[in-house]
Amino acid sequence: MRLTEEDMKKNGSSDLPEEAEESVEEKLRHRESFSQKERIRMDRQVFSSLDTGGKIQYLIDYYKWVPVALAALVLVISVVATSVRNAKKVTLFQAILVDTVAMENITADSDGTTRLQEDLKAIMGPDDPNSAVIIDTSYYTANGALSYDSSMMESVRMAAGELDVEIIPKFLYDFYSGTSVSEDAASVFADSEEYESQEEEILYGERKITDRYMPVSALMGEEFAAKYSDLILDGGCGILLGTDNAGLAGYDIYGKKADEPMVLAICVNAPHPEQVAAFIRFMGFE
Repeated sequence: MRLTEEDMKKNGSSDLPEEAEESVEEKLRHRESFSQKERIRMDRQVFSSLDTGGKIQYLIDYYKWVPVALAALVLVISVVATSVRNAKKVTLFQAILVDTVAMENITADSDGTTRLQEDLKAIMGPDDPNSAVIIDTSYYTANGALSYDSSMMESVRMAAGELDVEIIPKFLYDFYSGTSVSEDAASVFADSEEYESQEEEILYGERKITDRYMPVSALMGEEFAAKYSDLILDGGCGILLGTDNAGLAGYDIYGKKADEPMVLAICVNAPHPEQVAAFIRFMGFE
């Protein structure tokens, strides 16, 4: 909003002598013809005559770049502060739970996965406010295998060496170990152009469970493996949790299929093996 003759009259400049008022009017009409110094002096003269509302509007109209610059500055500061905070955070342990349902417990202060994270944090890093435990239950199977989105996310995180533990349905463990392939798993590719070239591999291909998961004995020791030999599955990389594991049920976390047992598997490149051992003990295995 340019200051005009009318603005001046509304804000007291009408008290000027007629000659002076006409002189200002004339200057306003030909404002751009004056030097920058004269224009600044004119702006100050008119600005001082405005009330508070008029002054605010004047600043907004004449200096639109100021609020934009301030907003940009605030954004930059916020991004930098967030980056600094994130850089200080340390991940103690990461697990993904496939085909699990975190039931809402109305008597609890928070949802099951949050409570589980908090309790694990109290064991793994109680004195470090910048450390975190991550439990992710957003992974699901479809037609006997990981869903496309889940498979993509899991592959990236596995390759990046982020994951410590996976809790998966037994049929998925069996597929990875090559001990069995369900018809549902095979049918995932049945309608695809690649099916013919992949059929043999899907149904009869040799898969090594140790390409994905670490033998339990390698982390927990031979004595542990002998003690729980009846729960350690073929391939030696999975601990059978059953269909209603007390450790998970205590946090209102259950398998999506009530008749499908869940398996705890240690990721082959787990970045925090000492915390994995603590988690296995937390789940009731001593």
